[in-house]
Amino acid sequence: MPDNRTSKRRTGDRGETLAAEMLEKAGYYIVERNFSCRIGEIDIIAAHPQDRVIAFAEVKTRNRLDYGLPCEAVGKDKQRKLKLCAQLWLKINHCYSYLQPRMDIIEIIYKDGNAYGRHLKNAF
Repeated sequence: MPDNRTSKRRTGDRGETLAAEMLEKAGYYIVERNFSCRIGEIDIIAAHPQDRVIAFAEVKTRNRLDYGLPCEAVGKDKQRKLKLCAQLWLKINHCYSYLQPRMDIIEIIYKDGNAYGRHLKNAF
């Protein structure tokens, strides 16, 4: 069956999968991926019970750095929308209220056939 997603979407999906794997290796468990509401979308929601944190992660994936680092693409408007989405998610999923919410960015850069990831905790 043909893959009808755009090249950009396929790259983003690969980056989100790699980001989720990075989080799991760091002791997080993935609560939800691609939470969507009328305000926007959160790529990954992950809990780390030992650290008492619920992380709302925006994943930015790039094949090139011509326009700067991936994290630089998360501007003030996007940050505001992500925070509002996280607040809504916490209202719906109040069983996670004992965890401290945190807004993270995970950068994934593909270069020369290799993937490089960086987890920016408390990014905004």
